[in-house]
Amino acid sequence: MLDGRFKPFYNNATITQANGDSGDSCQRVGTYLFLNWILGKKSATEYTHLTYALQSTRGRFRRSPDVNHWGSRPSNLSRDQLSVMRLALSAYGDKTFNITYWKQFLRLGFHQNFLRGTDDPNECWKIPDVMTPEELTCFIRHNRIWALYPLVFCLDLLLLLFLLYRDPKSWDADNMHAQKLYYSILFMNTPVANIAFGLYAKTNYLERIDNYYALENNGIPPMAQLYREADAKMREYVCSKYWYMRFFFRS
Repeated sequence: MLDGRFKPFYNNATITQANGDSGDSCQRVGTYLFLNWILGKKSATEYTHLTYALQSTRGRFRRSPDVNHWGSRPSNLSRDQLSVMRLALSAYGDKTFNITYWKQFLRLGFHQNFLRGTDDPNECWKIPDVMTPEELTCFIRHNRIWALYPLVFCLDLLLLLFLLYRDPKSWDADNMHAQKLYYSILFMNTPVANIAFGLYAKTNYLERIDNYYALENNGIPPMAQLYREADAKMREYVCSKYWYMRFFFRS
């Protein structure tokens, strides 16, 4: 592993929970790669190894590379898993990013999880997750479609709306939202994304991410540490690049 702190959580060619379960490995790998990319820690070899293991065919991801795990079926991959992985694909300039989107566009915007994400032997059918406005802006940002910048600007207002309706009991929401906010700042930046980050920094999101990845919650403690390092880098970045952001991060 590029980051040695994660070696105890590396099992079966992927990053797992503390107990070795790989049901959320697609999201964990995406988070690990994207946050390290923010910090300038990149390894093409590790990136290829980790992402290749999570694809059944190119652009068709799965939760787990373990063939004996229910998450190895691509039909169980949820939006929460793939949307985070896409941040890493985009950051590395991987052409697989667009492949995942075109596959979804051909499904009329639906994700691939038409089976319930459990180890239920009956493999119950379900309505797949649908594409969110946030996912649409991710596609626009990655491909630098500047003609749609006004649309991105307007949809970024949802980043502010998240603060109003932030669930005080949902740790996972902060785990996903923070890195998507970082991405919105780094790719086709809008003032709305910057301000949303400044306001978000006034909340306890880092503490909630700490709790989410705590060992007692079967989490990955070094991921919380990695988050704090990347977050500090993002604060430094916005303050140096956008003068008005210093008002949000006064010591």
